Amino acid sequence: MDYQAEYGLSEDDIKFIDENIQEANNIFAEISKKTNTIKENCESTAIEEYLNSL
Repeated sequence: MDYQAEYGLSEDDIKFIDENIQEANNIFAEISKKTNTIKENCESTAIEEYLNSL
């Protein structure tokens, strides 16, 4: 899905989203090292839900 076209996002919006996705990926990486972790496929679902909520 082309979120930029679908939601009329600017280049700044995309940059902001990309930065936050990178931060989320770092958080998921840290969480996955701990016991009782979130499942791997949760990452893509969480990001998809975040983008769909914009």
